[in-house]
Amino acid sequence: MKNSYLIIVFIVFCTFFIPVYSQNQDENNLSDFNEALYSGRHAYFRGEYSDAFDSLQEASKEGIPAADYYLGSLYYHGWGGELSYEKAAEHYKKAADAGNVSAQRELWTMYLDGLGVEQSHETAAFYYQKYMEADDSQTLADNARRYFLGIGVEQSYDKAAELYQLAADQDHSGAMHSLAWLYYNGQGVGQSYEKAFKMFELAAALGNTNSQYEAGRMYRDGIWVEKSYEKALAYMQTSADQNNRYGQYGMGSLYYNGWGVEQSYIQAAKFYRLSANQELIYAQYELGCMYRDGKGVEQSNEQAIQLLKLAADQGYNPAKQALDELQQRIMTRELDETESPQGNAEELAPEMNENETVKDADAEDLTINLISVPAGTEAITTDMITGAGNDLMLIVPPSVEQIDPAILEGRNVTIVGDASSYAEQFAQEHNIKFVTRLYTWLGD
Repeated sequence: MKNSYLIIVFIVFCTFFIPVYSQNQDENNLSDFNEALYSGRHAYFRGEYSDAFDSLQEASKEGIPAADYYLGSLYYHGWGGELSYEKAAEHYKKAADAGNVSAQRELWTMYLDGLGVEQSHETAAFYYQKYMEADDSQTLADNARRYFLGIGVEQSYDKAAELYQLAADQDHSGAMHSLAWLYYNGQGVGQSYEKAFKMFELAAALGNTNSQYEAGRMYRDGIWVEKSYEKALAYMQTSADQNNRYGQYGMGSLYYNGWGVEQSYIQAAKFYRLSANQELIYAQYELGCMYRDGKGVEQSNEQAIQLLKLAADQGYNPAKQALDELQQRIMTRELDETESPQGNAEELAPEMNENETVKDADAEDLTINLISVPAGTEAITTDMITGAGNDLMLIVPPSVEQIDPAILEGRNVTIVGDASSYAEQFAQEHNIKFVTRLYTWLGD
């Protein structure tokens, strides 16, 4: 009876505890494998072949097929040490038989030419067929994008991540970049800034200019890696030199803030302009703000509005807010040059402020109330003009989409706003005076 009890306990232990232990060991090793493979690939892509060899050897010993493919390439070309077609074929075969498409391609030609192996057209045909049956990296990347966006298929981040990974395994830098973003946002994979950064670095080493910017951004902002403006500058400069709009935008941010470079608004404006000309909304916004403030460029509200509007029209909220605030400020200033219902606004109120009451010099019993509606306001209600007199000048920002007609009861109202705006439409419908804000007056 006692022996039977011990046998049952042993079976339970083997069934539940050993698999869990083994699984944890495999997961821990897998993390190590990935680190060794990452280090080896990164060094390989950067041409640091001696360092690549050491890391790839470590990964190969643990059974990572991709590591054998890169080791085969090192031996085949003699990069970083020994040139050996025999050893190249040996590593290619290990990778190819595990399904590595790139290794299957290499073995096909080696068997065809008898390079490092005994020539065999039959074996060459075998690996050629394997290679042709597999999807190439671009097809995998294209299908991954379809799943990511749900184009012609049911949208699936999981499937997109799977296909991007397969394409990335074939050194498709665009797939690496997209997979990095999936890790960055936790879409279809576990969220991991570490894996995102490493994929950005791999793609950057392969020449992907978007990934060069992103790796630089993570160094600039200290996301997972230790903050380093020097490394950020190196990555962003490389990207910008290849006319990448994100790299140009990143260089603008470095010069604007003096991060890793001598602070210069002029240089910041130069790079922001290059990026804005390629329709990057963030650069359009930043350059618009620089024109608004006269930093690195001659101050120009007209240029500021044009740039901010470009970004705002594409849904960039900071640009919308900055545009509303700037237009609100200009509206108030223009009252000094705009004819009011009773005369010239400059004569009536040379220094009008929000909700200020002014007297008409020619009519002692006439009081005009100026109310400037805050930027971003969407609706004007009677509560907003409580206490206003009978004669009201209402400055309306372009964000307003509704005005309560009750504000007109018993009042002589003039509305100041943009042409073709809701404010102008409201004024026409209720037959009240509307003063158009003139963009030709913008500038100094």
